[in-house]
Amino acid sequence: MNKRVIVTGGTGFIGSKLVEKLRTKVDYEVLATTNSVERQNKYTKKVDLGNICELVSLFKSFQPTHIVNLAAIANVMHSDVSEIYKVNIIFSENVLKAAKETCLPGTPVLMTSTAGVYGINENKYLNELLPLNPGNHYSYSKLVMEGICKEYDDYLDIKILRPFNIVGAEQNKNFLISKIVSHFARNAKYLKVGNIKSVRDYMSITDCVAVFESILENNTPLVKPLNICTGIGHSGEDVINKMESIAGYKINREEDNSVVRKNEIWRLVGDVSYLKTIVPEVTTNFKSLDDILVEMYSTYIKELQ
Repeated sequence: MNKRVIVTGGTGFIGSKLVEKLRTKVDYEVLATTNSVERQNKYTKKVDLGNICELVSLFKSFQPTHIVNLAAIANVMHSDVSEIYKVNIIFSENVLKAAKETCLPGTPVLMTSTAGVYGINENKYLNELLPLNPGNHYSYSKLVMEGICKEYDDYLDIKILRPFNIVGAEQNKNFLISKIVSHFARNAKYLKVGNIKSVRDYMSITDCVAVFESILENNTPLVKPLNICTGIGHSGEDVINKMESIAGYKINREEDNSVVRKNEIWRLVGDVSYLKTIVPEVTTNFKSLDDILVEMYSTYIKELQ
C-alpha cells in the first residue's frame, strides 16, 4: 500500500529536504504545504494553517496515511513573540484537529519539537526522561505543543521528535554554523562572534532526514519523545578552528555581545541511546562535523563562482 504523506512546512530547511527524499521513493505520494505563493507548485500547496477549514479540506482531499508537522518559527531570536506562539502552538494544534477529523484512527503524526525544551541542565548528555526547563519563547512554545499532543494521542499515533542542532548548506546564513562557514567561503577577514564557548550537538540535515524517513518507513512506535542527535558536542570555537584548518587561514574574531542570548545554555548535547534502538541502521553512519563543514564550505564556494 502506498504511503500518502503530508509535510507541513514542506519548503523549510528540514521539510524541503525530507520532501525531496520521500519523492524519490516509488511507493510514496507526498504533498508539501507552504505559506508562500511563490513556492506553490504541483506538489506543494499554499495553505493557511491558521484556517482549520482549509486544513480539513486539504486532508479530506489528499487522505494522508502519514503526517509530518514541520511548520514552525524555528529562530530563537525571532522578534515577533506572538507569531512564535501562534505558529508553534495554534497552527500545530490545527494540524492535529484536522487529522483527528479526517484521518483513520492510529494515523502516524510526527510532531517536531526541539532540544531547547531541556534548557539549562547539569547532565552532560540529555536523555528523553529528564525534567524539562525551557528558557526562551521558542522552547516554551514547543513544550506547550508537546503538552497539547496528549489531547490527541488517544486517536492518533503521535510521535514527538526533538531535533538538536541540524545544519547544512541550505540553512539560513543567520544561523551560527552557516554564518561561520559562509564567512570563510567569502575569504572574510573578520567574523563577529558572541558566545563561542557553548557546546552544541550538530547533526547534518542528511542524517536528520534519514531518521525521519526511517520512522515513516517502518511505522516505528515511540513510547516517549525522541532526541534527534549525535551524542557528540562541539563549541563554536571548535567550529571556527576547524574552518581555519579547512580554509587555510586565520580569521580575526570580533566580540559582539548583541548576539549573546539571555539565559544562554552552555551545553546542549543529546543522549543518543534511545535513538539507536529506534533507527540503528541510521546512527552507525552519522556524518562527522568535519565532513559537514567541508561539504558546506565546498557548496558555498561553488555558489560564489
